[in-house]
Amino acid sequence: MKMIAGIPYIKCKVVVGEKESEGWFDLDTGSDGTLSISQKFATENQLNGVMAKLGTSTSKGSAGVPFTMQKVLLPKLKIGNYELYQVPMHINDMDPKGMEHQENIGNKLLKRFNSVIDFKNHSIYLKPNRLIYSHM
Repeated sequence: MKMIAGIPYIKCKVVVGEKESEGWFDLDTGSDGTLSISQKFATENQLNGVMAKLGTSTSKGSAGVPFTMQKVLLPKLKIGNYELYQVPMHINDMDPKGMEHQENIGNKLLKRFNSVIDFKNHSIYLKPNRLIYSHM
């Protein structure tokens, strides 16, 4: 775990086929979504146009700036030693100006784990609960 602007981030791997793309994702406890990535992350890791498209949505983040996203079906997400399959994921069409670190995990994924955040030791402990493989 690392802190960026007072927000805890954890490493996750987005897996499409044999390709794994690792990044830092913030624990967005205010989000009712699953997983979101920036256009920058998608472009750098060749993730555009390689997953099944589920639709398009518009959202406003905490900064109040609206942005459009593509909703796709991610084949696999790795969080530590845990793997989740067929995860709905949003990819920003354009990243909001001046905003960095757009990768986040929302409550539709976080609710699948009991978690303890140890700020003193910069660690987060995740334990799957009964919701781990429930429908997303």
